[in-house]
Parts: sequence; structure tokens; C-alpha cells
Amino acid sequence: MMIRELLEKLDACDIKVWVEGEGLRCSAPKGALTPELQAELKSRKTEVIAFLRAGEAVNSSLVPIQPKGSRPPIFALPGHNGDVFCFVPLVQHLGEEQPFYGLQPPGFSGEREPFEDIPSLAAHYVRQLKAFYPEGPYYLGGYCAGGTIAFELAQQLTAQGDKVALLAIFDSPFPGAYSKFNRIVVGCRYLLDRMPHHLRRLLAMDGKTRMQFFRNGLRVTRSLLFSQRQAEPPTVANLQPDFKERIAEATITAVKAYKPALFPGRIHIFLASEDSRRHNYNRVLSWSKYALKGAQIYVGPEGCVGSNMLLEPHVEVLQGYFQQCIALACANVAKEFGVAIAPEQISRTAPDP
Repeated sequence: MMIRELLEKLDACDIKVWVEGEGLRCSAPKGALTPELQAELKSRKTEVIAFLRAGEAVNSSLVPIQPKGSRPPIFALPGHNGDVFCFVPLVQHLGEEQPFYGLQPPGFSGEREPFEDIPSLAAHYVRQLKAFYPEGPYYLGGYCAGGTIAFELAQQLTAQGDKVALLAIFDSPFPGAYSKFNRIVVGCRYLLDRMPHHLRRLLAMDGKTRMQFFRNGLRVTRSLLFSQRQAEPPTVANLQPDFKERIAEATITAVKAYKPALFPGRIHIFLASEDSRRHNYNRVLSWSKYALKGAQIYVGPEGCVGSNMLLEPHVEVLQGYFQQCIALACANVAKEFGVAIAPEQISRTAPDP
């Protein structure tokens, strides 16, 4: 459940929540705050506080997931649904010395229509970043569709003469992966890759079960390759504004239309697992062709997929690689500008470039 949905659920029960100092306070009618709700509020206290504080900053896209610490802050772009709290498990591993801000898309609260092109959205974020953190170097990250936005954000900052010390993308599909042609190719490749597994299953089935298997497979294949989303008939429920859905649709539309250009720096690409590297269905590795200084690839553990790579237990492995990226970027900045790095700014030994 997203934080917004949790707060809406509390509000429907007339439970009021607010930030007071460094703590979270609430008031509720007798019996409304059930033990289950109390436990969820307690376990997600950090997320709720960050969300409420972000709402206090009018017109600001920056959500302070972890604002404390002396290291250079990281600014990260979430997936297509705009939920910056997908980064919370990662941030918890990075520690209290690593400031971390999510960049929430405009329109998330219904204050305006969302952007439908990546350059305009990135330009908005540039203005927000420069107002909050006028001088780089900038450390950027992006998850899923947010990787495309982070890439364009890095391009615009670089074009303005700012230093982008780190650009890291987590399982971010390349824009060309959304094309109908690529979907057909990927669908065929997926079927071929899964053929040995399906043959073993078929041999173990009786005739009736085998026929049902073929029918289900045909339906899934047709949906994967050719189906288009159908508009839902208007109802009282869906006539209400669904800002989350608007953000998701606008972001996917923008990513599909985006044409990347060569980035003058290096890209750090995080893949969910060796399966992700081998199959590369979403063409994540295509980003490496658009990095003038090359790409560094990091691979998550077995069983990890894009949808759970930022969750436990997989995030514990990937955060280690990410900390190496940060340490290496800090070291490179120090070398370029001829300054020493404070010990607390390095979390672990950086790998060789």
C-alpha cells in the first residue's frame, strides 16, 4: 500500500496524522485506530513523516526520504507510478550519513496535469534541483522508467555546465523496448527460451490438460503481442480523478517517445539478476551505447527481478554495489577538483573504474 493510500484510509476513519518536531502524532475516535493500523503506522513512520513534510513544501518535487548526513545528497527518480518511497529499503541500508531525496513528478497530488514528454519533465526537475542545491556535483539515480528521466536530467545538467558525478539506473527499460516490433520480437524470444520448460510440462500431462495448456498459452501470447488497453466505461467511481493513474500513463507515454542522445559521462547499470543480463528483454543494456565513457554493469542475486530488486532480501546485495558507485564517484570528484575526501564520505572501498 502506498503512503498516500494509507493516509487516505486513515482519513476515511477520521484519524488525523501530523508531524510534530521529529515525531509523528495522531488523533482518532475511540476504537478507530486498530492494532493493525497502529502497527502499520509504526513500521512506516519514516515514510509517513517524509511524505507529510514533502506536502508542506509547496510546488516542490523533492521528497526528503533521508535528509541527514554529510555526504553528497543523492537525487533519485521513481518508476512510472511516481512513488518515491520505493527507495526506502535502499535508503535504510545506506545509513544516516547519506542524504537521499526522491523526485516526485508534478501532478502527483492533482495540482496540475503531468508532463507527457521527458525533456520538459527533466527541465522541471533541473529547476527544482538548482533551487535546492545550486551547485553540483550531482549524484543521480533512477528506477525502472525513472532511469530514462534520470538520463535526460543528467544530459540537461551537463549541458548547463554542471558536473554529474554519478548516473545510476536500476532495471530501466530502454525506450525502444516499448515499440510494438520489439514486443513481438521479445514475445517470440520468450516463448523459445521457455520451450524446454514447457515441453517437460507437456510430457507429464494427460490429453485434456494438454489441450487446456495450449489454449491458455495462446491467450497469453495474443495478449502479450497484440492486445491494446481498452478504455473502461465511465462509472461514478472512475469519474473521480485518479492522479496516480494519470502519472503512470503520462510517464510511459513520455518514455516511449524519448530519443536518447550520447551522454558525455559514464552510466552505472543495475540489472536484477544474471537472467536479466542473459535475456535482456527490456533492452536495459542498450543504455551502454549512449555513454561516451562506457557503462559499469552490476548484477543482482539469483531470483531477483525488476519488481523486487529494491526490496528485501535482494536490496541488501544491490545496495552494496550502489555504495561502491557512490564511493568511486566521490573519489573521482576529489581527484578532479583536488580536494581531500572526509572519511565519513566513503562507506566502503571503491572498485576499480
